[in-house]
Amino acid sequence: MAIALLVLTVAACDSVRTRTLEEGEVNMSQAQFAAQFERVFRYHNRITNELIMELPSLSLSEEDTDNLSDAEERMNEACDSLNEVASLEAVSQHADFWTESGLPEAVPQCEEATHAVEALFETLHTRAKASPEASPAPAP
Repeated sequence: MAIALLVLTVAACDSVRTRTLEEGEVNMSQAQFAAQFERVFRYHNRITNELIMELPSLSLSEEDTDNLSDAEERMNEACDSLNEVASLEAVSQHADFWTESGLPEAVPQCEEATHAVEALFETLHTRAKASPEASPAPAP
């Protein structure tokens, strides 16, 4: 909930203009935006953890590995300010004004980049599981 308190300082006005994958451009109350921030932050961390846990078990081509690495790099860059804010809040510190004021744009960028990584990873995961090399050879 510390994250929610931080995001309340994002805007001096009563609403925050941002966007979501589901609704596009939206105005949110500060409390709604705080919940959006937390949801996207947790989503990003879940996908990052899935990559860490499952990627080593997949046999991917060099091209697929490169594509996933590129998408993951874009995701990490897009989510950098969210991770910075959450890390600072975890130790009872606050991000600078410019970082906080950029959150209404950073949160949807992080969500979009995370969604792209999730979709690519699911495609590659499904393909790797379906390939003949991914399954053990039948017993003679």
